[in-house]
Amino acid sequence: MSSSDERKKKARKSGGMDKLSSLPDSILHRILSFLYTSEAIRTCVLSKRWRNLWVSLPDLHFDSSNFESKASFRKFVRSVLSLRLDNSLCKFHFHCHSTWKTDVPLINRVTRYLVSHHVQHLHLEVQMDFPNILLSCESIGFI
Repeated sequence: MSSSDERKKKARKSGGMDKLSSLPDSILHRILSFLYTSEAIRTCVLSKRWRNLWVSLPDLHFDSSNFESKASFRKFVRSVLSLRLDNSLCKFHFHCHSTWKTDVPLINRVTRYLVSHHVQHLHLEVQMDFPNILLSCESIGFI
């Protein structure tokens, strides 16, 4: 019997779900919090259980250095924010490549999102003045 056949047999015996997928969402979210958001989203291909897990991540980590162009980064950030479930946001890390001219409309959209989703911890690395709207965000405990 090949190792592939053995794995399939073990999967059938365990009900078809691996041990990692059987963990509660909160633990899986914690595991995914160590990844960039782009990497965490890629885990959706692992199984049906993981398919929509990323839309409820409490921590988001965007880094433009993982993208070839400013346009692809902008599109990715906008897509994630629009597809994410409407729940609170614990941690938000946003780094925009220092050689790119700051995309002010994107930053404005991100800051409105942060305020409306009650972000608690914020790490913002952009080449512009600190957005004033974030000063009024009462949920932020750490900048």
